[in-house]
Amino acid sequence: MKKPFVQKPIQPIHQRLKLCWWLWVVLAIIIYPLSIMMLTDANVINGVVVQILAMLPALLFTPAIIRGNSPYVLIFASIVTLVYLGVAGVLALIRYYEGVGAGIWAMRLVEFIVLLFINYYLFILLKRLPPMHKQS
Repeated sequence: MKKPFVQKPIQPIHQRLKLCWWLWVVLAIIIYPLSIMMLTDANVINGVVVQILAMLPALLFTPAIIRGNSPYVLIFASIVTLVYLGVAGVLALIRYYEGVGAGIWAMRLVEFIVLLFINYYLFILLKRLPPMHKQS
């Protein structure tokens, strides 16, 4: 006997996804360059510009993440954030083995964890959205 399809609520997962997304954007674009500036003599403006350029592909998905109703775009956003997740993990390990300050390494580790949550919430949201072939 086939179980009836039960529609689970989308709103709580979507709210958590938006919260994690904005946390990641602020963390990567503002907080990380500021922490680098405090520990070295780097220019914070250059750091912010470099971070914005590096995050440009992900930032293009921000409107889709805020709306949270287009499965096709969210699948592409998930693929892009999986790439960022891999890069964040590799950079966290590189920073750890380079022996840099604990603050820089911790920032990369926090970024990795936030990206892990973003990908988790994207996966759950995609599972809870209506099937793509049934949308009009």
